[in-house]
Amino acid sequence: MVVTNHIPLFRMAGVGPLGLPGDPAAYGLPVSAAIPGHSRVGAASAFVNVSGAGSPVGIAGPVGLRLMGSMTPKIEPRDDRSATAAAEPRRCMSGLIDETPLADLLRLLSGSQESGLLQIRSFHGTGRILLRGGRVYFCQIEGSPAVSPRKSLYRMLRWTEGSFELHPQIDPGLPEDRWMSDSTESLLMNGVREMDEINRLSLKTLKPWAPMTADLLAGRLSELSPAELDVLQTVLEHGGLLEAFLDRFPGSDLQALTGLIALIRKGFVLYR
Repeated sequence: MVVTNHIPLFRMAGVGPLGLPGDPAAYGLPVSAAIPGHSRVGAASAFVNVSGAGSPVGIAGPVGLRLMGSMTPKIEPRDDRSATAAAEPRRCMSGLIDETPLADLLRLLSGSQESGLLQIRSFHGTGRILLRGGRVYFCQIEGSPAVSPRKSLYRMLRWTEGSFELHPQIDPGLPEDRWMSDSTESLLMNGVREMDEINRLSLKTLKPWAPMTADLLAGRLSELSPAELDVLQTVLEHGGLLEAFLDRFPGSDLQALTGLIALIRKGFVLYR
């Protein structure tokens, strides 16, 4: 189904999984896009669905659980006499992050100590979050393997439309030395704080579809702050589009965007 209203900046094709706010109409860009397999529903009928047969991984189960807008569970029995309690696999939970924001969903899963693979599909791309006993211990965005798990999670928290699926039976066996050490609550608190600060930036100075280049003759480099010099160094070494710059910047997206906007205003970063 086509969604034609309030699509944040960087949801256009080819601009990547950044999840930054803004109005693409201000840049003369189309404001319609579609999520494969994602149907927009009204708040009255929005739900988180826990189902068995028919899920993408073919999970079977005799009970369907629908969590309504109030998040009050409603049990819907199914007639599946072939399944037995002993052999019943765990069910797949699915829903929309339009109605259940990712931060709220992760708090819910943390409180119920869920384990498995949480897959997020959005305009921005596909993200995967691994949980064990309610703890978020690894995250990755498809197509951005070099981005740290923490940075990936913070980006996904800025995704406001899309769908999610939790597959409890999936455990890739990731070595513990690659796990994030932070608690889930700490990750969510810092991620939401970064999201709020990014939302307050003047993002309209950015052009995610245009290549960037550094101009070292725009002024005195000695007048730039250490943070701005780090950003300028990354632009100088990598250039390219905004997504590639953010992926390669060693700090957070907030640090990168704050420094980049300042450098654009001072003339040290230009668009080709």
